[in-house]
Amino acid sequence: MKKILMNLSLFSGIMFSQNYEIDNIRAVGQIPSTSFSDVWGYTAPDGHEFALAGKIGGTSIIDISTDPHNPTEVGFIPGANSTWRDLKVHGHYCYVTNENSGGVDIISLEDPFNPYLVSSYTSSTLSAHNLFIADGYAYLVGSAGGAGGTSPWQGIIILDLSDPENPYEVSRWEDAYIHDLYVKNDTAYACGISLGSLFMIDVSDKSNPTTMVEHNYSDYGCHAVWVSDDSKYAITADEEYGGYIRIFDIQDFNNINLLATWYPDEPQASNKSSHNVFFKDDLLYISYYVYGTRIVDMTDPSNPVEVGYYDFYPGQGGLYNGNWGTYPYTENGLIYSTDFSNNGFFVMSYPFLGEIEFEKLSYTEDNVTEIPLDVTIVESINNPIDYTTLQLFWGMDDTITDSVLMNSDEFHYTANIVPNGEDGVIHYYVAYETMNGERVTKPYGAPFSTFSFIMSPDLTAPEILNVNNPIGSIQKSGHQRIRTSVRDDFGISQVNLHYTLDGTNWQQDEMSFLDSNNEYEIYIGNIEWDNIPIPSEISYYIECIDISEVGNTSTSITFNFDVGFAEIVDNFERDLNKWDTGLGWGLSEFGLNGSHSVHDSPGGNYGNNESNSLTLNYAYNLSPYSAATLSFSHLYYVHPNQDYCLVEASLDSINWDIIATYSGWQENLISEDLNFDNWTGTGFETVYLRFTLESNSAQTADGWHLDNIIWDTTPSLEIENLIELPSEIVLHSAYPNPFNPVTSIRYNLPQAGLVNLKIFDLMGKEIRTLTAGFEYAGEKSTIWDAKDNQGNLVSSGVYIYRLVTAGQIRSSKLVLLK
Repeated sequence: MKKILMNLSLFSGIMFSQNYEIDNIRAVGQIPSTSFSDVWGYTAPDGHEFALAGKIGGTSIIDISTDPHNPTEVGFIPGANSTWRDLKVHGHYCYVTNENSGGVDIISLEDPFNPYLVSSYTSSTLSAHNLFIADGYAYLVGSAGGAGGTSPWQGIIILDLSDPENPYEVSRWEDAYIHDLYVKNDTAYACGISLGSLFMIDVSDKSNPTTMVEHNYSDYGCHAVWVSDDSKYAITADEEYGGYIRIFDIQDFNNINLLATWYPDEPQASNKSSHNVFFKDDLLYISYYVYGTRIVDMTDPSNPVEVGYYDFYPGQGGLYNGNWGTYPYTENGLIYSTDFSNNGFFVMSYPFLGEIEFEKLSYTEDNVTEIPLDVTIVESINNPIDYTTLQLFWGMDDTITDSVLMNSDEFHYTANIVPNGEDGVIHYYVAYETMNGERVTKPYGAPFSTFSFIMSPDLTAPEILNVNNPIGSIQKSGHQRIRTSVRDDFGISQVNLHYTLDGTNWQQDEMSFLDSNNEYEIYIGNIEWDNIPIPSEISYYIECIDISEVGNTSTSITFNFDVGFAEIVDNFERDLNKWDTGLGWGLSEFGLNGSHSVHDSPGGNYGNNESNSLTLNYAYNLSPYSAATLSFSHLYYVHPNQDYCLVEASLDSINWDIIATYSGWQENLISEDLNFDNWTGTGFETVYLRFTLESNSAQTADGWHLDNIIWDTTPSLEIENLIELPSEIVLHSAYPNPFNPVTSIRYNLPQAGLVNLKIFDLMGKEIRTLTAGFEYAGEKSTIWDAKDNQGNLVSSGVYIYRLVTAGQIRSSKLVLLK
């Protein structure tokens, strides 16, 4: 089979960040940059499909059917932190095990867009590696013991699910440690991984499971098993160095025969490991760790043939990196796959029947003019297209009513949606058939799933959903990245960042588009300053304008941050752009509260004889300070007195001083506070930071995880005294006044304290709270955007703005004209 190395930004209108090896599998959608463990599926009674996927911190419920090209997490149920999480469905409940604590989570999917944790079953065990559900019973394996005297990590626990929210234990089978299992026709096929055995267990009497046969075929490795639809064949996946897929003839339990052994046709495959295997319609769907999802035709069980693969883990590093789980049992024919190495969650289809590509149509206020759609077709070599069936379908308000054949224009195809002169929501999709009669649509699953846009005059202002408010900076000259999420029914035209460094002179910069999903768009901008006094306060607000003809506008409240007290160097929630990552430092899932951290060797253990540094790309100016503390949280797992974790500082980025050293087995995240008082004051204008893991030539281990690196500083008195503070409380005249729709309000504070600034109407009714909290002394400013506390625009008229601080009250009038 020919191997294709392809950048998948081509497919589905989504941007894949890596080059993946693919063959005969269609890329449909992805949730990138996340580590997932196992995956399962759920189809709601109305046919809507969801994926259920494990993360280290809990369970993710993912909407597939709304737009398969853009799978969206609609729910997340926190659970015990665990690398291993297994999931299965019974009725409208999802049962989740983990290998840490907390028992079996029971999640209600009655409304899958609003899932919730019903309870956690802990009576039989506090943890389990895997589970399977069949005929109203749950089978837990790899448990940590618990009630009833079960030995840790032993056997099978059978739970009755007749009351789904209140399972109860029926019995146990404890002949050996079981890692995973499959149950069919009152037979449990159970994997004794440490023995290399496949057990067949009679579970027809749930109260008395009985071993029928133990088929031992290796010293180690039987990890997962599935059985063919006709129950003639058992297929096992071995999880070990040199782990393969094995196909057994099990028609006679007393005479089990190995028919075939299969592994990918890759240079190092004989040294790698498989993980899970599933059987559907004579095909094996295999999650094969570093080789991704593999599909194998088992029409002839003695001669399995690979017919497709999707390898989303670049390279072959490690043994248990890459593809964790694969789920093929969807109603819509899609395949779900998860990656544990931060490549995310994938939606795929097999076989590849071609691809329809076009830019989604967006909002229009014109309900008369025809709307053109340009389409590009990527044809499958093995599945030629019947172009006489290529059509554009559309209709209004969830009902498809019209269609038209698309016309060829060289390599493109075009057709027009014809509006009917009414306002509403237009739904549309494109479809064709192959010469063999298979139907291909964009979006996948149409007409159940369609794209849509609004055709109507826009009278609604955009929404500013979130603006990040940094705790501050300690740099006299520096910048701060401001991030905002916004949304509008029709689209965003422009987002502006307004800021002032001195409380009076406002600057405006257009923010840059960063990312989007179905719910909102993300924009980023920079506030920059040069050689400002320490301490200072910087104020800013966001302005958002939509794409309507009138340009509806919204503004946020005014935010503030200090320069001169504290700064988050990095919380590692997005990227490592601030750092030189040395030999390959990368993001890890072992951060505070289930968040990310940074890890010296994200692909596995660190190497021997390494000096691997994570170095900040810029220096800190600590000369304005009399004291400084560097705080961070970390977890380190390095061989004691052999390998070391070093915190270092330098004035020239060449000669480094060791500030702190750590070695040993620190398995939980702890906080550290390092004193940098000796690195403050004159002469410390350029202080560089780095974190180094040094190893010797002996053993290796997991390494060093770092999170939430923070500076806490004390400005020097000499510098503080240079700041000219106001001598009295002053509430300045608003500008402009009269105004529409935004005015700026300035005030002076001679001392720090609680500040309350509000807007009232002439009847004394509170309209808007602009400021309520602690503020430092100095000149301050904020804006009012003519909205009340609920975000509604107020009417024209006269308003009072009132400042209360230090037991004194100042007030003045505002006039809003429209």
